[in-house]
Amino acid sequence: MNQNLLKSFLSKFENLVWVATLLIGFFYIIVVPPFQVPDSPNHFFRTYQLATGHLSPVQENNSVGGFVPKSFHQFQETFTQFRYNPYHKMEKNVLRETRNIELKESDKVFMHFPNTAVYSPISYIPQVMVMRIGLWLNLGPYFIFYLVKIVSFLTWMVMIRVVFYFLPIKKKLFAVLLLLPMSLFINSSISADMMINGLSWMYIALVLNSALIRETISLRRIAVLLILITLIGLAKLVYIPIVLLLLLIPFSKFGGKLKMGVVVLLSLLVGFGSAGAWKSKIDTFYTSYLNYNPDFRDDVTLGYRADMNLQMDYIKTNKVKTIGVFVTSYFREFDDMMTGYIGNLGWNRFKMPSWFVLLAYCIILIFAIGNSGDVFFLSVKQKIILLVVIGFTTILIMLSQYLTWNPVGNDKLWPLMGRYFTPVYPMFFLLFSNKWISLSKWSLALFWGYGLLATSFTFFKMNDSFYSTQDLKLVWSYDFKEKDRNSLECEHIFSFGKINGNSNLLQSTDTTQITGVELTQDNPFGFPITFYSLKKGDKIEVQTWRTHPETKFVFDDKPNSNYYTATCHSSKIWENDFEFIKESYFCREDFEELKVYLYHTSSDVAYAKGYKINYYKAR
Repeated sequence: MNQNLLKSFLSKFENLVWVATLLIGFFYIIVVPPFQVPDSPNHFFRTYQLATGHLSPVQENNSVGGFVPKSFHQFQETFTQFRYNPYHKMEKNVLRETRNIELKESDKVFMHFPNTAVYSPISYIPQVMVMRIGLWLNLGPYFIFYLVKIVSFLTWMVMIRVVFYFLPIKKKLFAVLLLLPMSLFINSSISADMMINGLSWMYIALVLNSALIRETISLRRIAVLLILITLIGLAKLVYIPIVLLLLLIPFSKFGGKLKMGVVVLLSLLVGFGSAGAWKSKIDTFYTSYLNYNPDFRDDVTLGYRADMNLQMDYIKTNKVKTIGVFVTSYFREFDDMMTGYIGNLGWNRFKMPSWFVLLAYCIILIFAIGNSGDVFFLSVKQKIILLVVIGFTTILIMLSQYLTWNPVGNDKLWPLMGRYFTPVYPMFFLLFSNKWISLSKWSLALFWGYGLLATSFTFFKMNDSFYSTQDLKLVWSYDFKEKDRNSLECEHIFSFGKINGNSNLLQSTDTTQITGVELTQDNPFGFPITFYSLKKGDKIEVQTWRTHPETKFVFDDKPNSNYYTATCHSSKIWENDFEFIKESYFCREDFEELKVYLYHTSSDVAYAKGYKINYYKAR
């Protein structure tokens, strides 16, 4: 009997897709390292804050955030070095070692998370519940993190189950959107986006069900829609225009125009009212970049020189110019938006290649345009309503970005991430639906073939990008502080390349040993080394002490400079006005040459000392 029930369950397309998504999502949870999803550290800290009963953030010394266990900070700091440097891969022992970090909840430290500190608790309901359980069990940060991640993903999957249950049309289209790498990447992570994505899709499904299938709209259905729009308003205000989808429902199903008008008006009131109520509560905690503690504002998640209130004043007095900024910015950011909707993974660590993005949109359009047995169809009027909702939501998303992340009066609006449109783009693709073009009997094979290809390629890309999959052997190490002037001033050859000469060396007054380099506007380079014949997977590891934040390591592949990058990871360790920095670079392909050096971009004089470099060969 159980076998028959399972067979019957899996015989339905949407059930099979749901099970497949569940399995694939768990692979994402395993493969994606901690805190490699945008803003996930801050979402993790906000979850802890709410789990300990603090709805409002801590605001002190012109800073916004809260107190979290020091072990949480230690855990997330382990993975910070991998965030912005796509050439720094994680070795096998890194994740394993974090399992040993103990919770020690009473030992706390203040963490800055001004962007997520103002988020409503609605965005974190499942995360908060399971975080509370993890704290009660005294689990370590590693285990709490993955417990929260798993329950968050399962919550999203429950919402997707509701979506497929009520969705009256285009289930194959929604299945394609469900399996997009960006969708799975975000919704299997610790992110507030999971909740707004699920709530929005449920609202769309319920409204379409009400508009196309149900003969009358019951009070219970109205109550559910009111609850959903209230939750959407509390989660993210910019998606409130989705309430206008109610206009898709013929007024006769409400029992007349007056009753429909009352429901729409009430929905607008509770949607905007809930969002406004939370905003009024949290407004006092908003601290712009201009007012934030200058000692920390450049190292926290804030828009550079952004001030929401001043930006709004600017918009009011420069309406025409602002419209121009919005229009030009939309087209300038269009390519990144389109790519990001399909897959821009990590903290912009890697984008899916053009062929993959193009293929994904072709598959989406095939299932959007083609009819695969639907018996209900949207009218032209209903499609116009969808277009209006998409337009209003897009404007609000852009306005939010301009207010939050851009300098006051900036002539560019950015960033416009593709993932911001996950709640609304299903409506855009519904515009292409029609009753005249039918999908062939091969559509199911096309769907599963694409799903297999997309999933396999995405896992390959993630594994290759995030992890060092080869064994490494240290073959050469050089410590500049142990060398004398004669050995560093002149160029000389070593087994794997050459050490270029330095003309800006600093020498100890009582010995011939070098203490460091002086970096100036005229001579901004320090400790240049050229490696020859590097192979894919080889690793360069550098470290030094610096006096200025604009001193960074440069890795420049010669002669093409296709992989040029200037980067460093701060350990936040200081000693006598010197900050310790380090970085690693994994070769993504074979290089004829790779030049490694310090580079100082400021006009201020800076110093660096204790420079050391290691070269590991992949075996």
